[in-house]
Amino acid sequence: MKNINHYLIFIIEDQKYALHITDVDRVIHSVAITQLPDAPPIIKGVINLYGGIIPAINTRIRMNVADRDIQLDDKFIIVHFRGRKLALIVDNIKNLLDTDKTDQMDDIAQGIDTIEGTINFNGEIILICDLNNLLSEKELIHLEEI
Repeated sequence: MKNINHYLIFIIEDQKYALHITDVDRVIHSVAITQLPDAPPIIKGVINLYGGIIPAINTRIRMNVADRDIQLDDKFIIVHFRGRKLALIVDNIKNLLDTDKTDQMDDIAQGIDTIEGTINFNGEIILICDLNNLLSEKELIHLEEI
């Protein structure tokens, strides 16, 4: 019996990324972000989600993609992260993908903490995000203060 993995596929610029579906709470359309003074650049600010305050993470910075203003058609992926929720800002959602074909990044790109593996799907390489390594220790400390 094959081990099937379930992923949410999202896009930043032209690159596709994947998150384990078990890490995802929901996807919402972009909403107003309240900026925080002295926050690291990766923490874009906070959003109000049904009365809860959730940090909004600038995923473009973490993936080394040119930063830009949030667009009306951007999406926020609400994820479970170390006992709290975060909103990952992405360009778009592609689809859900169930696959037994994943490759670990151990030999491919050592030292890239934010990527845990790849999926080769129909000739396209999809990068699997390592949510546990999304933020640096300094960023985690700042996040705890929110």
